[in-house]
Amino acid sequence: AIAIQRAFAAYNQEHPETPLHLRIGLSAGEPIEEHGDLFGKAVQLAARLCAQAEPGGILIDQVVLDQYSGKQLPLSDLGEVTPKGFDHAVRVYDIQWAEA
Repeated sequence: AIAIQRAFAAYNQEHPETPLHLRIGLSAGEPIEEHGDLFGKAVQLAARLCAQAEPGGILIDQVVLDQYSGKQLPLSDLGEVTPKGFDHAVRVYDIQWAEA
């Protein structure tokens, strides 16, 4: 996700007349594949995080952070949110990828 955002930032510097800004939301879990599409809670949560991200931002949930253990990430804890369609709160983090 960081590499993708850096690539878009480089593109935007080279093409300021047509900038592209991507929002990324990451969650971890077992997706359900059906006719080439992915479904499931992890996919739905990633979509909700993506929708909440700022343009050029990366939002992750606690599960992704836990699986990324061992490396330090510059991030901001945004606290717990209850995404639409979920009945429980999820801790969300904003990766400060420009500092990574």
